Amino acid sequence: MEKFDVGVIGGGPGGYVAAIRAAQLGARVVLVEKDEVGGTCLLRGCIPTKAFLATADALVKASESEAFGVSVSGAKLNYDKALERKNTIVQRLVGGVHGLLKANKIEFVRGAATLLGDGWINVTLPQGQAKGECSKIIIATGSVAMRPAIFKVDGVNVITSDEALDLKEVPKSILIIGGGYVGCEFASMFRDFGAQVTLIELLPQLVPSEEREVAQLLKVQLKKRGINVLTNSKIVSLDVSSGKVTAKIESGETFEAEKALVSVGRAVASKGLGLEEADVDLDERGAPKVNEKMQTSIPEVYAIGDVLGTVMLAHVASAQGMVAAANALGGSREFSYKAIPNCVYTRPEIASVGMKESEAVEAGYEVATSKFQFTALGKAMIINDTTGFVKVVADKKTDKVLGVSMIGPEVTDLIHEMVLAVHLGATVGQIAEMIHAHPTLSEAIHEAIEGIHKQAIHMINR
Repeated sequence: MEKFDVGVIGGGPGGYVAAIRAAQLGARVVLVEKDEVGGTCLLRGCIPTKAFLATADALVKASESEAFGVSVSGAKLNYDKALERKNTIVQRLVGGVHGLLKANKIEFVRGAATLLGDGWINVTLPQGQAKGECSKIIIATGSVAMRPAIFKVDGVNVITSDEALDLKEVPKSILIIGGGYVGCEFASMFRDFGAQVTLIELLPQLVPSEEREVAQLLKVQLKKRGINVLTNSKIVSLDVSSGKVTAKIESGETFEAEKALVSVGRAVASKGLGLEEADVDLDERGAPKVNEKMQTSIPEVYAIGDVLGTVMLAHVASAQGMVAAANALGGSREFSYKAIPNCVYTRPEIASVGMKESEAVEAGYEVATSKFQFTALGKAMIINDTTGFVKVVADKKTDKVLGVSMIGPEVTDLIHEMVLAVHLGATVGQIAEMIHAHPTLSEAIHEAIEGIHKQAIHMINR
C-alpha cells in the first residue's frame, strides 16, 4: 500500500459513499473492507429484508385480487425462488458498488484495518500484513446484532436477523424477541409467508421511537393478521429442547416455537480498530465521539454511521459519509439530525420525520396537531388499502412544521415531501398552498396540513 489522501475503513453505505465523494473531490482514496462492500444494509439488512417483504406484498396482493375483479387461483409462496431473487438483487447491487469504486479510481483492499497513529493504518490481508499512510481516515465499520447471553443465540434454533435472511425454509412457527423496526418487519414478513408468529416487546409499545397512535394501530393490524403480540413483557428465560424454543415471560406464561429471532438492538463494531491505542475518545459503548463535522478527538480521524451508536440507519451513514469526506478535504460542513426520515416496512408501512407531539410539547412549543385518515382518500380506496393516517405536528406561534408521522400505504415514499418541509423550516401555510395531484396518496398530506388551520376539505375540522 502507498500513501493516500483519504483512507476509509468499512465499505457499507457510509464507507463506500464517503470514499466516492472524496474521490469526486479529487482525493486519492483507499477503501478497506474485511467482508464485502455494502455492509449490513446491502448484505444482511435493508436490501434483503425489503426483497423478502416485496415477495410478501406480491403474495398478499394475489390473495386479495378478487377485490379488484380479478380471479387468481392457487397463488402460493415459492420460497426457494424468493430466496434466489433476494440473493440475485444483493449480488447485482454489490457488483454495482464495485463498479462505482473502480470508475472513481478508488483502491479497494479486502482486509481488516487497524489504526497505528499518525495517519498510518495496518491491514491484515489473507497473504499477510500491509501498511498504508493516509492524510485523513474515516471510520465506517458499522454495527453488529446484539446477542445477549440470556437468549443463547446459536445461529440454528435461536437466530438473529443475519441468519433469518438465509433460512432454507420458512419455519412453521417463530418467536420474535424485540418489537422495534427489525422485529416488526420480520414478524410481518414471516406471517405473510405462512408462519405462526409471536412478537414480544419489553417496552409498553411496539416501535418505541414512533408516535403512540402509530404504534397502537400497528399492533392492532398485526394482531388482526393473526400475530400474537405482547408488549410490556419481559422474557426471563429462553431454552432449546428437542428442536423447539421455549420462552418464559415474567407473568409465568410460556411460548413455544421452532425458532426464536433475537432483535433487541445493535452494538457498535469498534473492537480491534486500535481506537484507544490511537487516543480516539470513546464513549462507554466503545463508540468514537464526534463533533458536527464528524471529526473524532483526533482531527485527522473521522467516524460515521452505525459505529457512532446514534441513529443506526443506512441513509444517515451515507449522509454523514458525504459530510466527513468534504471536511476531510478542507470543507466545513456540519451534520444535522433535524430532518431524518424513519421508515418501517411493515404492513401497514410506517414513516416519520422530525418531532413527535410529546417531544414538541416537552421542548416547550405551543403545539397544533392534525390527523387525516386514509379511509377518506379516493386513491386509497382505488388501491384497496385504506388503513392508516397522516399526523402533522406544528408550532402555533411560527406555523412551522415540527414533525410528521404516517402509517398506511406507501408512506415510506410519501414521507419525503415532509422531510423537505422540516429540513427547510417550511410553514403549514406554505405547504397548504402547494397543489397536490388528484387522485394520489399525497393528498393525505395536504389534508392533514390544511387541518392544522381547521381548513381541511375532506374531513370534519374539529
